[in-house]
Amino acid sequence: MKNFAYKTSYFYYAILPYLGYLAVLIMRENYPADGLIIMLGWVVLLIHQTMYLAVFEATAKREYTFALPFVPPLLIAFNQTTLDLSIWNFFLEQAVIEMVGLMVGLAIVFLFFKNDEGHTAWRDMGCLPLIFVGLIGAGSWGFVATWWNQQLYSTEAAYWNILSFAVAFLIEIRANVLVLNKVVKGKLFLSEVFGGENGIGLILGQIVLWFVLPAIFYWLG
Repeated sequence: MKNFAYKTSYFYYAILPYLGYLAVLIMRENYPADGLIIMLGWVVLLIHQTMYLAVFEATAKREYTFALPFVPPLLIAFNQTTLDLSIWNFFLEQAVIEMVGLMVGLAIVFLFFKNDEGHTAWRDMGCLPLIFVGLIGAGSWGFVATWWNQQLYSTEAAYWNILSFAVAFLIEIRANVLVLNKVVKGKLFLSEVFGGENGIGLILGQIVLWFVLPAIFYWLG
């Protein structure tokens, strides 16, 4: 059962960027934000899968409980009872917490933390960290903007949802920074998510799929 919980959760977090992406396309409320997601969201997708799933595998496998696959449905049910929103709102919120939280954690580590040799990313890679942070920031912003536009500011439930979201988001950033700092200092080693013979094909196939999905929605709409 524990192995089933691990595999189920691993798969869920692997496709979470797509679930958040579909939520944005379904809501269709912020076209500038949608454009950023379409053009740069695939960068966030691949970074999320490369880093999040590798960290997930390295740190969580032996600690998982049998109840983990049932956590997302329970959270969805909680959102339904507080804000009476659809399942896509939940997926969007989860995508923002997990994906954007990881991107912010990566940005913090890239810009301010030192490796085991006492060097920052600035010293080793020059301006590349700033370009990297800009790309993931632009790709992530569309998810954040779309989520923000979905909040119902006139209800007490919405205020509580924003507060609980903020707490969860800060906790996620802190956890990501602590884990990524261990990776930078060589205390935690990550496996290759896209290793093997099919790695490049899987990456390119997902990039193509990322651009094809909006065309499908436009054609169906």
